[in-house]
Amino acid sequence: MPGIFKSSNRSVNTVCTGKKIKAVHAAGESVEDTATELAEILVMRGCVYDLLRRLFLLGPEEHIISDFFVLATAYREIDEAACYSWERRFSSQLQIMRLTAIKTVSRQLKPEFTRLFIGPRQVPAPPYESCYRSPERVLLQASALEVREQYRNAGLAVKRLNREPDDHIGLELEFMYYLNHQASAALMTQTGPALLAALERQENFLARHLGRWTTAFCDDIAANTRQEFYCCLAEFLNGFIMTDCVQLKQMLQNAKKIKEGNL
Repeated sequence: MPGIFKSSNRSVNTVCTGKKIKAVHAAGESVEDTATELAEILVMRGCVYDLLRRLFLLGPEEHIISDFFVLATAYREIDEAACYSWERRFSSQLQIMRLTAIKTVSRQLKPEFTRLFIGPRQVPAPPYESCYRSPERVLLQASALEVREQYRNAGLAVKRLNREPDDHIGLELEFMYYLNHQASAALMTQTGPALLAALERQENFLARHLGRWTTAFCDDIAANTRQEFYCCLAEFLNGFIMTDCVQLKQMLQNAKKIKEGNL
């Protein structure tokens, strides 16, 4: 299995919502309040990055579809006004799919997953950064080597090095999941410098890599499929990444407040 580190198949127990991170200068907000809110956001992000990375690395296996249905259930408990439109549409599609047996859903989604992302014919939505950042749309370009260097700087390496391109969408999502876990651990142990470093590394990776090609990749998915799940998935993935690019800036401000408060 491709991957940076051993895959976790834990069930989703929370959900990333449209809830905005409070400004660090909010009146009356203490450092403890900021830390609690940041911890909640990190858990939310971690769950979504985990689901997305597993889907793109493993395909629509039954246990992954099951966790997406848990995601849909969690969204039902959230006020629609607190969600983005891309969250609502994806959740609604998952709710419809829940009426069908998981085994059947998985069987229906697998052929389209293979056609879109694997082949054997020309792939309509190649899941590699290099394909979207080189004029020739070919693999293993400079961006892939830059991604490998980012992994190496974090002490990681792709298990199937030189056999699986480092810039696969699933691997880049897994890297964000790993860094998010690092940030959560640093917050729990009240290690301010480590928290800042993990968040800064995420912001840098989104700005230089994942955030630069996700939109084009998702556009290719939406333009080349008739299955509603993949149309909604494309919108959800793009919305989540683009929103995360913005929210990370606020998370960094909150982390600096926590560090300065010596929590």
